[in-house]
Amino acid sequence: TGGNNPAAPDWSNYYKILKWGHTNRLGWNPYNYGYKCYWHRGMVFRVKFPKSYQQGVQDGKKYPMFMFFHGMGERGSIYDNEYQLLHGGQLHAQKVDAGDFDGFLIYPQSTDGSFQGYFPAMNSFIDSLVAGAKADEDRLIVSGLSAGSQSNYEYIYQNPKRVASLIIISAAATTYYSQLSTYLTVPVWITNGGRDGNPAAGIVTTLVDSFRNMGGKIIQKLYPTMGHGVWNVFWNEPVYFPYLPQQHKANPLVYYQHSEFCSNEPVNARLALQPGFYDYEWDKNGILISGANNNEYIATDYGTYRGRFKRTSTSEWSAWSPTPVMVTIKQATVTPPITINGSYSNVLPSPDGRNTVPLMVPSGYASYEWRKISDNSLVSDTSVYNAPIGQYKVKVNEQFGCSSDFSPIFNVISANGQNGPDKANNLTALTLSNSTIQLDWNDNPTPAFNETTFEIYRSKTRGSGYQLAGRVGADVLQYIDEGLSASTKYYYIVRAVNNNGAAEVSNEASATTFGDNTAPNTPQNLRVTSSSAT
Repeated sequence: TGGNNPAAPDWSNYYKILKWGHTNRLGWNPYNYGYKCYWHRGMVFRVKFPKSYQQGVQDGKKYPMFMFFHGMGERGSIYDNEYQLLHGGQLHAQKVDAGDFDGFLIYPQSTDGSFQGYFPAMNSFIDSLVAGAKADEDRLIVSGLSAGSQSNYEYIYQNPKRVASLIIISAAATTYYSQLSTYLTVPVWITNGGRDGNPAAGIVTTLVDSFRNMGGKIIQKLYPTMGHGVWNVFWNEPVYFPYLPQQHKANPLVYYQHSEFCSNEPVNARLALQPGFYDYEWDKNGILISGANNNEYIATDYGTYRGRFKRTSTSEWSAWSPTPVMVTIKQATVTPPITINGSYSNVLPSPDGRNTVPLMVPSGYASYEWRKISDNSLVSDTSVYNAPIGQYKVKVNEQFGCSSDFSPIFNVISANGQNGPDKANNLTALTLSNSTIQLDWNDNPTPAFNETTFEIYRSKTRGSGYQLAGRVGADVLQYIDEGLSASTKYYYIVRAVNNNGAAEVSNEASATTFGDNTAPNTPQNLRVTSSSAT
């Protein structure tokens, strides 16, 4: 440690796992968090044991392993053996101590930022944990960040039978596309920043789409406004730590995540475990399926399916799938109601100059079918449709979805229709503060056709440039406009509308918000709550 740099162990100890030292580089003292220091086959690394681990006690427990590859900036000599814990080491240790992840934490350190040369040492150490420290060889989670996650791709490509789950942070490359089929049965979670240039967002998206199009299960967590350093935000996602202990090599892949089937279609769920093991078994509803001894099984009936495998002819069977596959009946898709996308009127033409209104249903469905009621013509196949006057309905479908019904009809009303409401009169505007104006108006107390809504339009220009600012219901004759700029003059008009048409707009009224001349309060009780080196 520090200036005490003993010679590296000689080659006679090459296959032994030896206690080793570290240089104090982190302020939180990883040793106090339980990170032990080791050397094995030329690789230095830190290991934290599970919270409930008891050496030599035959308690039947097996523990998952989380192995993390650091980034290029955390590389170090064999006398460092600490800086690899810079990102995430403290947080993960705290979660182990809290019982949120009762497993091993393994943090190897590279001397040059590359890990490929250390793969044999990593595998040898993992095998030793399995043989002598109750580690579960079927529950290895591999992760890393940046350059370390680039090595994650290489590790799983060379060791697909070892990895139960892969978590990639800020890493992707086109060279990995051709390798994806090797570990298609392994669930992948990848996170990246939308403003990251290495990897560019498009490269990550292509990789995700490629894996998904082959039928694999991959989750992408994209932070659109962030760059490369997304890891701290990602690790603090509430679903992150609960995800880790759920990963197991015997959890089957459901190709294309298609395990729900419509009542009028044949059941055909393709299940798979990692190929290359010695033997396989599958069961349905707890009953062994005769003759199902391959890594894949096609489920043709509803039920609960599990699989397991033997790594070699002499090894024990793995556990049955801790997370079984439920093959069930899929309910018909329910099309959500049509809404207006933004602050616009559906009574056209509107005082803001629009002759169409953007109608929408949520994005994310596999298909959209917009129909105009008058002639049943297809008018759009996207989630948003800019609709002129008329009546419309939409039907959505999910991937592998069952047939759905059309939405309720949405009316885009002609402002010139018959039986519209009476005009709003005597509009006045009163300034209440530097950000608030009150509007008041009158209407006909005994109309032949009452309004359903009053639309309030605002502009900073007399007689033009109006935008819809808000709405109030029938017979409501006041509106408080808030969130305005100080020392600014605003112009207003009000339009009464109903389901038949619109009245003429009211008279124009204006008011100027007060100036903001109040100095801010002096801050009190200023104190430092935390600090960091970056």
